[in-house]
Amino acid sequence: MWQMTAFSAPMMVNFIRKPNLSNTLGSCSPITTARVNPRDYTIHVYGNTAVINFRLTGHEQFTDADIISEQRQTETYIKQNGSWLLVARQWGNLPVNFRKAVAVDASVYRDFVGEYEWRPGDDLDVVSVKDGKLWSRFGKDADEYLPLGSDTFFVKSDLGSVTFSRDAEGHVTGYTYHRVDGQEIHVRRSSEHADKHAANDHEAVFS
Repeated sequence: MWQMTAFSAPMMVNFIRKPNLSNTLGSCSPITTARVNPRDYTIHVYGNTAVINFRLTGHEQFTDADIISEQRQTETYIKQNGSWLLVARQWGNLPVNFRKAVAVDASVYRDFVGEYEWRPGDDLDVVSVKDGKLWSRFGKDADEYLPLGSDTFFVKSDLGSVTFSRDAEGHVTGYTYHRVDGQEIHVRRSSEHADKHAANDHEAVFS
């Protein structure tokens, strides 16, 4: 719980328009960060109520690590006796992926080519290889699968990861999508004969 802070109308204008808000935010934030970079503001005023949404970057120091968090924050103010009073704050981390790909033998990528079904009726994940890279495509959206290991991959736009599964003979049968919260989704390979279709389809999409 943070202490409510009153702002005069000129202070609130500065709060909305000026990017150098580290001191203001630091006085209110329940989390101590080394520095923040508030930006990208959206402001709505409804009579005596104002709602401000913005993006910020937080840096937290832990021994030799600088932990970066990209967040969007929403603050609600009400005007009382000529001053703006902060009455509510909500924030959440944006899905920015800081993982780094590792070097693997790209020749194994052909094992993963195929179509993968998350659930009936959804777009298939069409996995294919182009220019020595592994690609995932749902509908018209394509992302490169970046390796975390020989069978485990991630995409930059998502915080989860994918680990391909194999049967006793080493054939790929599907994959497990590991959500960032620890839950798992088991995805099956929809066809043992999808390799040629997926590769040709991918060449058409990326040509």
